[in-house]
Amino acid sequence: MQGRKENIISTSDKMESFKKKISLWLSCIKNDDFSCFSSVEESKIHLSINQKTELKNIMYEHLLTLSRNLKSYFPSLLTTEIQWVVSLYGPCGEENIKNANLSSTEKEQLLEISSDTTLKSKLYMSENDSFWISLQNEYPEVSKKALQILLPFSTSYMCESAFSILEVTKTKKRSTLKDIESELRVSLSTIRPRIEDLCSIRQSQVSH
Repeated sequence: MQGRKENIISTSDKMESFKKKISLWLSCIKNDDFSCFSSVEESKIHLSINQKTELKNIMYEHLLTLSRNLKSYFPSLLTTEIQWVVSLYGPCGEENIKNANLSSTEKEQLLEISSDTTLKSKLYMSENDSFWISLQNEYPEVSKKALQILLPFSTSYMCESAFSILEVTKTKKRSTLKDIESELRVSLSTIRPRIEDLCSIRQSQVSH
């Protein structure tokens, strides 16, 4: 779930996927099927019957506790109303538009967008956020609402990245460095610098 392109919908989908995997693992362990855990499958050959039973109980209890904690810390999010942002085309496209928490006029605009084959190919060739940004002039209201859903950070990835960069930049040997705002901005930016252009506006050091 870590990355710059994560949003509330993709993160929620991944959490739901992981919860379903835990349910599968619990079912497998209950039926003495350890094929989901390759290391356990290999090592249990050398265990006695009592040890296998004990291992089975420990694993089952651990996964059960993990499942409960996940439901407590990460409750299921109702993303049905905002699914149109990432799934506007395809067999579920019209259903997602109907479920959208939007006005009738905005839903009409979404139907126009979903019927435009040029925009459909454009979406497949770009990221979701770039796609909705490109529609700001033609569909400003719908575009704004889509970006309001996509832009908020769903994890602390950006904050953690900034702390990591800060730790690397401000070392013990540079402890007196106070103003590092510019360094952080450059380090965290995804824009690649044009080195040749930057060098061309600086005078090279010449020998005296």
